[in-house]
Order: sequence, then C-alpha cells, then structure tokens
Amino acid sequence: MSVALTMHLSPVDLRTVPDYRDAAGLPSGGASGANNTGRFVIEGTLTDPSAVVLRRSALPLDGMKGGITEYIIPNWLENGSVQITRVSGVNPEF
Repeated sequence: MSVALTMHLSPVDLRTVPDYRDAAGLPSGGASGANNTGRFVIEGTLTDPSAVVLRRSALPLDGMKGGITEYIIPNWLENGSVQITRVSGVNPEF
C-alpha cells in the first residue's frame, strides 16, 4: 500500500456536504505545495477514541475555506486507532 495518508480525518460523510473540497480545506497544489486530487475516499471506524489528540474545524488551505469537523489522529494507520472498512474510487472527483 502506498501510504500518502494524513492524520486529519473527518467524521463527516462527504456525500452530505456540498463542495466538500472547499469545506474540508483540501490542498489543491497551491502555496502549500500539497495536492489531494479527490480521486479516492477511505472510510473507516474510529476504534480508539483516546487516539484523537485534537477535534477542530478544518483549517483553510490553498484558498479553500475549511470548516468541517476533523480529528487529528497521529499514526492512526500504524496504531490501529482507525479500522479501514472501505477504499473507493470517486468519479467524478470531489
């Protein structure tokens, strides 16, 4: 598995948020130098709530507004605090 995963995860179902990319503050290759293409979605279950070190509104980035709830969970894949239940391709990209 190629792991270009973040420690920023959201409990919000992206299908319920108009313009999710903007609301999540996803990087778009601007000043941050990072890019989330929105081609894949990872769904999972938080199995260890104590692993959440911060709950906040997503920060703005690369002109995206941010604002949806996000959890900061360092090393979530390695420590098993989130169990992946599905990885899906998204078409069209969000």
